[in-house]
Amino acid sequence: MKEKFASIYTTVLHSLQPDAVPCSLNETAMLIVLAVGALQSIVNLLISMIVNKVGRRNLVMVITALCGASGILVNLVPNTIASAVLYMVLLTGIIVVGLYTAIIVALFPTHLRALAVSLALTGGRIGTFASIQILNVLLETNCDAGFYIFSVLFACEYTSP
Repeated sequence: MKEKFASIYTTVLHSLQPDAVPCSLNETAMLIVLAVGALQSIVNLLISMIVNKVGRRNLVMVITALCGASGILVNLVPNTIASAVLYMVLLTGIIVVGLYTAIIVALFPTHLRALAVSLALTGGRIGTFASIQILNVLLETNCDAGFYIFSVLFACEYTSP
């Protein structure tokens, strides 16, 4: 029975795209995703070790300034490997979401914490959706401007905590 469905799937797939390989993966893309995930795990582990010594607010300020500066420098560095390293640093900036959530939890009294966290995270998701739409337009019209605008916004978060 399983072979019959596999045969039907292969027939339908070849009728839609004759030169498509069934269940093919882009290995390079998967390795990049794996590397970014491993890097974010390592950075998260390091942050959890030093957060009590440095403080959440100070750590957020350093991370956002570093990631914003690396995003600005991505297009300015002529070396491909250095540019890739700077881009990886920019991608690890998503780690600050957890720190922002911890800061929000500390700001509100116990009976309002769940509401505060849910509102903050919902606002963050809506902002992410809007920024992805804006970034799509910028990448099609002016790719460099997309990097510069969002990196400057990221670096400006240095002043927000």
